[in-house]
Amino acid sequence: MDPRTPNTKAQVPSSTTLLWQYYLLSCVLVMVNLSSYFSTLDSPNWMAMAFYGITWFVYAMAYLLPAVFLLLIVRGLGRWIGKMFRIGGTGTVARGTWYGLAVLAFSSVQMILYTDKTIYKMFGFHLNGFVWNLLVTPGGISSMGGDESTQTTTVLTAGIIVGLELALLAALLAWKGLQKRLLWPPVVRGAVVWGLLALFGLQLVAYGLSTFYDSPDIPTVARSIPAYCPVTFTRLATRLGLHPPDRSQVNLRSRDLGQLQYPLEAIQRKEGSRNYNLVWLVAESLRADMLDPEIMPTTWKLAQKAQWFTRHYSGGNGTRMGLFAMFYGLYGNYWFEFLRQQRPPALIELLQQNGYQFGLYTSARFTYPEFDKTVFAGIPAESLHEYDAGMGWERDRKNVGDMLQWIDRRDPARPFMSFLFYESPHARYYFLPENIIRKDYLEEFNYATVDLHKNISQIRNRYINSCNHLDTQFDRVMRYLEEKGLLDSTIVILTGDHGEEFMEPDHWGHNSDYTDPQVRTPLVIWVPGMAPHKIDRLTSHLDLPATVMTLLGVTTPPREYSLGYDLFGSETRRYAILSGWDDLAMTDDRLTVHFPLKAMGFSQQTITPRDPSVTISRDAFNEEYRPVLMEIMTDMSRYSWQRKK
Repeated sequence: MDPRTPNTKAQVPSSTTLLWQYYLLSCVLVMVNLSSYFSTLDSPNWMAMAFYGITWFVYAMAYLLPAVFLLLIVRGLGRWIGKMFRIGGTGTVARGTWYGLAVLAFSSVQMILYTDKTIYKMFGFHLNGFVWNLLVTPGGISSMGGDESTQTTTVLTAGIIVGLELALLAALLAWKGLQKRLLWPPVVRGAVVWGLLALFGLQLVAYGLSTFYDSPDIPTVARSIPAYCPVTFTRLATRLGLHPPDRSQVNLRSRDLGQLQYPLEAIQRKEGSRNYNLVWLVAESLRADMLDPEIMPTTWKLAQKAQWFTRHYSGGNGTRMGLFAMFYGLYGNYWFEFLRQQRPPALIELLQQNGYQFGLYTSARFTYPEFDKTVFAGIPAESLHEYDAGMGWERDRKNVGDMLQWIDRRDPARPFMSFLFYESPHARYYFLPENIIRKDYLEEFNYATVDLHKNISQIRNRYINSCNHLDTQFDRVMRYLEEKGLLDSTIVILTGDHGEEFMEPDHWGHNSDYTDPQVRTPLVIWVPGMAPHKIDRLTSHLDLPATVMTLLGVTTPPREYSLGYDLFGSETRRYAILSGWDDLAMTDDRLTVHFPLKAMGFSQQTITPRDPSVTISRDAFNEEYRPVLMEIMTDMSRYSWQRKK
């Protein structure tokens, strides 16, 4: 061969190399697509902006990688099938089909990112299973405020994206010079890969340090990145000699920082309103049917003299979301931003502003879940009392005694709030011999050897005995308040954080499903001077802040600071919302429907009718409940800064 003859094979890249070149060009288009997220940022500091710039670049490179790997797998399978069945090599038609698939795959990713960006600007959260359900359901786009012009714009946008991707690929195929420019030597390719890995690691470290030092700026910015994967390393940082800030001296963040506008209006209170004392008693895993004259006799008697809500739901199936709903009156998706910004609920701020004394006790911990940085953020550490040594009944008895002593020692000239979280009904369910009202209980409860299907009735009996012990500790508090003459000036709230299931139908415990046993809990409220009532309508933990604040004379409409209703007002709820870590459920008289909330989660909802003989199709549900779904989605972003006009 003449050495002057060009080596065409050496100069023309393989189709696989061409795919990677096409990937690089498409990444530039992804960066352009993502750049509009900058407009959603709320003027963070330069470090947060630098973090966003690095993350924007790294994630733009990452979003298309699954499509690349999928295409390589398809290509490999195609070659394998060709060899197996002797169909032939990858000719022009086969290669053209593969390029077409590449355009389709990259365009799909671009369109998903564009849709996510639109949803985020409108509602303040990313594309998830709940939103996806509305988008793909007939009429769903119109229910979100879209009309024919919106659909036309969407189709045109998709066409533009496909056109741009086609143009990039066509330019790459037609312009050999561009191919040569992107044929980087191995050293350059290695440097690029290692550089990207370094940048990825840098943004992880920046995020981890921000959370370690309780700085909300970078986590707030990260929230705008689609499918961002946060990483924290508190234990590792501590082992390396870093010191976290003093959690007892919490500096509350500006209410205009980041993603929150809460409350939407300043809280106004009627002049001369009474400063009722507040005693808030919450039991771990207390399900609704335990409020029974045999199991909890003294609490049952109290319910007959107070306001008893018989169809009451927690805000979730776990402690975190149960207490969050109870004090904030908000859905669980807000938890993460309130934690980042360490914002207490409007109710606690109101009590602080009116000179309340705080004596807060728990038989678990205030630090996990992080109630010291959310529900009780800003309350001095000396007011937070933890005792988690020994069995649940021991912890509860000590805490009741300590709380009553604190009330004795308080300044009687000032109102007070006391809070107590009981552990008696928490698995493995704790009680004393005098509390054995179900003698056929599982005496040796070993998680490793227990047979749930065989022993579940005995486990439930153990739980019932623990609730009987809990009843005696509720009784200690109520007898004390009565003996001290405090019931005429004190609002008492008695409830559970959530329920507990005993294989009804197929789970034990909680945090696993949104069945009634896991999410229904008793609610009894003592209000001085109020005639006793038994209320059978649907109510929720989300209604408690609006109820208490109204009793304290707040005139600001509840919707300005919560998603709940005043339980003694004229408005009633049609459905209850139940939140988990990354999912949500809606329940009403007819059904419970579950939605995933994971970033980019496309799985559909599951519908469980209350009547097992009834079948409700997905289309029928979406048609009937579309206004409700839209209302829920709007409420999920009501207190985000994007919604504030």
